[in-house]
Amino acid sequence: MEIIDIYLDGDWKVIDYRECLPCRFDVCSYYEIPSDKCKMRKISKVIFNGDSFLSMASKIDELLRTSLDVFDEWVPEVVVSAGEEIENTKRMYEDGKLSY
Repeated sequence: MEIIDIYLDGDWKVIDYRECLPCRFDVCSYYEIPSDKCKMRKISKVIFNGDSFLSMASKIDELLRTSLDVFDEWVPEVVVSAGEEIENTKRMYEDGKLSY
């Protein structure tokens, strides 16, 4: 599973909004470990970090192309070998190992 994550730097609930707030554009990929469905491997990369959303929007075509290139490189073997191990909480809820 691949995800593009676009967000403001800082806690958006407490910072005062300004048009020039710094933002990030990250990509990440997850791989569910077949031998233990409650574990996943995750790899991520910052594609853009800095200026405002307006600045990022002016580069969106380039950012999306770069994201696709990164996703193409992240075959399962790369995600497993270079990614960090995390808990697959969705699977854990489904299996009853966690509850709300």
